[in-house]
Amino acid sequence: MLVPFVIDHRCFKPDPHWSEPTIRACYNNLLDSWLRSGLLAIDGCSLEDSRLFNAIIESTPIKYDKRFKAALAKYPKLFIPDWDGTITQRSLQRLSGVAKVAIVTDDCARQEFGFGNDRDHCDDEYDVAICRVQAFNYALGFRNFAHRASGFIRKNISCEEIWQSRFADLAQAPIKNISIVDRFSLERLVNEHNRGSCSGLERFLHLLDQSAHGDRFLKIFAAHKKYYHEGVPRESYSIKDAKDLLTDLFNKLPRNNIKRISVTINENRFHGEQAHDRYIRFERYAWDVGNGLSIFEGDNTGENIKVNFNYDHATMEEYRKLENETLAPSRDKKTQVFVIE
Repeated sequence: MLVPFVIDHRCFKPDPHWSEPTIRACYNNLLDSWLRSGLLAIDGCSLEDSRLFNAIIESTPIKYDKRFKAALAKYPKLFIPDWDGTITQRSLQRLSGVAKVAIVTDDCARQEFGFGNDRDHCDDEYDVAICRVQAFNYALGFRNFAHRASGFIRKNISCEEIWQSRFADLAQAPIKNISIVDRFSLERLVNEHNRGSCSGLERFLHLLDQSAHGDRFLKIFAAHKKYYHEGVPRESYSIKDAKDLLTDLFNKLPRNNIKRISVTINENRFHGEQAHDRYIRFERYAWDVGNGLSIFEGDNTGENIKVNFNYDHATMEEYRKLENETLAPSRDKKTQVFVIE
């Protein structure tokens, strides 16, 4: 769940009437909100062509300049080739197809959008929410983020609403690598298919393929269990059936945005001990989802579901280590792996 936003390039030339504490608070809040939940859309086709990027280099105080440039280099961003970096009422029509929030200077807020001294943001008069740069956090998109980032997905919420409110922006962002850690994902894929129903994994694949702009590479970490029932060997599902179903789904995705699905299957007890919690990770961001991909099963959620949006760097490193080391293929763990591409 990211908030696509644009910043008028003039915002990076500090208002001469601002004090040093005001400048510091403004830039720190802007950076913190951006790195936590924002997806910045930039004018031009590249950083070098961007008026915004050049404004940061030329006008931003050095102690903030480095942080902004590092963020531009590391975090996902969008480019708007036919926009000049200036926010006006006329440019909003072009920006509305990309951004939910537009950040402007005090002068622009007053002269272009008619803000008085008692007004910091406007959420409903235009297709994009307008907000003064020093009131960045009060824009509707960022207020909605704070509301949805943790807590519960309530009962009777549709799969489409869950996707649009929490996953669509992540899927549309230029984030190529996605990981799913859900030990029941393949078991439910097979069992729901046998019941004539759509599993959460199947629906997730369709929604991701539909929303993504560009190539996506998916990793799935699941579990498998062998056991005896009344002396007869059984298994929780057939891995061959899971592979066949997943291959069929992959080949039928209409937009072909998912280029590869890599599947790692560990023994159920080991996976449960090492990766009990389930999550969906889009590189630097992850949704911790108590019920895993089953949130996408059925027409509506049948119960309240605990979720948490995670962007903490240390947590992301723990997740990468879990995927690349703990759950990685090993003879000792009798791991099974297959790739579909």
